[in-house]
Amino acid sequence: MDQTFSIQQMISIPGKNRESREMPGARYGECRPFRHFPLFSVAAIVVILFVAGLGLRHLLWDIIVSEAEHDAIHVSRAARDCEIRKYIERHPGENDRVLDIPPSELPLVDDEMQVFAELFDIIKIKIYNVERRIIYSTDPKLIGRSDPHNTFLQTALSGTPVSKYQPSSQVWDFADEAPVKVEIVETYVPIYGRDGRIIGSFEVYKNISEDLAVMHVILVRSWSVLAVTVLGVFTALMFVIHRSVQTIKVTTRNLAATNEQLQQEVEDRRSLEKELLSVIERERQRIGQELHDSIGQQLAGITFIAEALRGKLRHKSLTGEMPFAERISACVSQVAQQTRNLSKGLHPIDLDKNGLSPALEELAANTEQLFDVSCTLESEGTVVTKDPSVQIHLYRIAQEAITNAIKHGKARNVRIRLLARNPEGLRDSELSVENDGLAFPEKKAHGRGMGLRIMRYRAETINGSLDIRKGGHGGTLVTCTFPSEEGP
Repeated sequence: MDQTFSIQQMISIPGKNRESREMPGARYGECRPFRHFPLFSVAAIVVILFVAGLGLRHLLWDIIVSEAEHDAIHVSRAARDCEIRKYIERHPGENDRVLDIPPSELPLVDDEMQVFAELFDIIKIKIYNVERRIIYSTDPKLIGRSDPHNTFLQTALSGTPVSKYQPSSQVWDFADEAPVKVEIVETYVPIYGRDGRIIGSFEVYKNISEDLAVMHVILVRSWSVLAVTVLGVFTALMFVIHRSVQTIKVTTRNLAATNEQLQQEVEDRRSLEKELLSVIERERQRIGQELHDSIGQQLAGITFIAEALRGKLRHKSLTGEMPFAERISACVSQVAQQTRNLSKGLHPIDLDKNGLSPALEELAANTEQLFDVSCTLESEGTVVTKDPSVQIHLYRIAQEAITNAIKHGKARNVRIRLLARNPEGLRDSELSVENDGLAFPEKKAHGRGMGLRIMRYRAETINGSLDIRKGGHGGTLVTCTFPSEEGP
């Protein structure tokens, strides 16, 4: 039987997780995750449309210029093969080494070239010989001139056709050429003689203005379609987000209200639990004081009367009745001692006078006397606490651990260890109770038994923690870690 007054039926205290959980929205208030989303979205759309427009323009530009260059090379080759070869065939042997067109032949060649230029939208045609001298041009004033620094011409004379887009301000080879404000592709194609040697180069300026105009129209239409699509998607997305934000706001407000209510309920319950423990402790003290002052005094009086009775029986030589008087005296003394032990268990007076360590030492002595087991105390340092109730909670934790070890663990040896915080403050103080009885089941160590729940609550009340595990030599080890001041 427990040496203390049983109060486990008077209170139901929850376990370890009693901190209030902060609900979403309680810390931040109303949820505003998309407050700047519209502004950022508009900026993003502008950037996307701008980048997409530039990308589409460059893509179409590259396609058109590449196609124009490709077509210009084919047109130049066709003009070379159709017109220049005809001229070479009309004058065999005269142009085998250096291509040349006599002035008398220029009108005929020019008529043929003009037809070809109109047919394929060509702005200007030039024919060079290997000496880089212009022997024909649709601009007659250029005939006879040389262009020694033309790198495109050099590439063509080396046997490689070359074509490149040139802006209208850069396409003319000579300063006095008659410029035309159009976009062109400048193409150079080598001219081969009958023996396969290069005898000149054909230069063509192909007009791509219409192609670029078509590209501009396609670009505008594509950009418009893209803008409408992006704006449509953005509008739909904004509608969905707005609905979601409104739902989140309502849910957040509801969660905040629920969280506030739960926090209040937790605080109320904690206050109630604390008050219940306080009431129980006062009731323990009252009963212990009553046992000490009332019943203890009465038992002391009965002991005195029994001793007086035994003296009178001895005086009258009533030796036959003497054993009964002695038995009464012994029984009353035993009951008085048990009453004193119960009184100290319910109200350890040493806590008020001398502190925790002497009270635990008295608890160990009472345990040995009541249960006929070995119970020792090891104390290292002095545990100093500002709140006197901390010592009461620690005493009750040790008391409950000892009771469980004897009643449920069938222990024969119990060791109480009180370890004060080290001077460096690297660890908190510890109170441990270890026994050699049955090992405490792992499931029960984390269970919700009344005694364990009260012990855990007491540990949490003093900002500590309770750990229950198998001892190093079998049995059970109960450890309460708690903060304390440094000892003197």
